[in-house]
Amino acid sequence: MSNELLIVVYVGVRGLREADVSGMLMRAAEAVQDFVGSSGKFCVVPSFNTREIKIECINPTFISDKELRKETKKKVDRLMAEFEKNHKINEKRI
Repeated sequence: MSNELLIVVYVGVRGLREADVSGMLMRAAEAVQDFVGSSGKFCVVPSFNTREIKIECINPTFISDKELRKETKKKVDRLMAEFEKNHKINEKRI
């Protein structure tokens, strides 16, 4: 198995109108695609019980080299910071 960067992005959509959920997921997927490029794979998943965005790097056991592991963590941290900065979900009261 290769040491690709594998990312799962959970996008909190609680409080969004049903018609707006797909647009939010598309924007998240575009942002992740810009970051990951051809260096890995990703999945964007709606999370209906929260407004938070959670990013996880999965299958880290396949990354055996310490330097590669550090680099992967830096990329994931950078992606999380980018989402927190640019992709906040507007809070809406129900």
